[in-house]
Amino acid sequence: MSWKIALMVFVTVFGTAACTSTDGRHERTPDSLSFTRHAYVADRFDNKVTVFRPKDATGPVPWLFMVPGGGWRTVSPPDKRLANELSRNGIAVVAASYRTRYKAKWPAQLDDVEAAFDYARSHAAELGLKPDAYAITGGSAGSTEAAWLSIRKSPACTVLMSSPLNFTTFRNDAIRDVLGGYDPRSASPVFAVRGGMAPTVLIHGTHDPIVPFYQSEQYEKALQKAGNSVQLWPYDGGHGNMPPALQERQKTFILSCLGVS
Repeated sequence: MSWKIALMVFVTVFGTAACTSTDGRHERTPDSLSFTRHAYVADRFDNKVTVFRPKDATGPVPWLFMVPGGGWRTVSPPDKRLANELSRNGIAVVAASYRTRYKAKWPAQLDDVEAAFDYARSHAAELGLKPDAYAITGGSAGSTEAAWLSIRKSPACTVLMSSPLNFTTFRNDAIRDVLGGYDPRSASPVFAVRGGMAPTVLIHGTHDPIVPFYQSEQYEKALQKAGNSVQLWPYDGGHGNMPPALQERQKTFILSCLGVS
């Protein structure tokens, strides 16, 4: 193998790993899909709401509102593995898209996600959803918006993964870029926590090199101080890539909070 070919192989492998690590999840598309998938334009910026609905559903179903990550550089594909698992149990997944930091600065991303959520809820009848039976989840950059939604709305529960939640104690280049001139404290969900919020699960790798583990610890303490129910599920790993046992635990928690056994 020539040095040029070897260099190309190294760049291809390393570059792929670097890109996938930023969205917080390595996803394997299910072999047998248990859902139908339809996308709808939710706002004037052409952001879409994608609905993964159980194939065998005969009426409106509970739903999980999902905000994908991507470092505000891109919007990662929704987690089809989780959508497949939940749809087998009669739960739909509604995935949001939003403007990247190259198109708009904060709070545009939160505005887009909230518009997507409001679209899904207001069109619940035609989408086959129960308007008031929903949970909220987000991963990596998407968990910032998901946390804000959990504060502003009234989900049955919230699941946040690898989450940047306090921009006064953590700011990398992506955060500085997406915030622009916006006040870091005002953009941080940790300072907006209130009493009476839905039960929350925080999932975070203790060796996360992208979003420090203490971000979830700080949010856990804020929720506890406000008198809310919260669980922190650490795992021995990096950014995303939850072990299978924790994936199963995540699914079980969502099913339980949406009243599906």
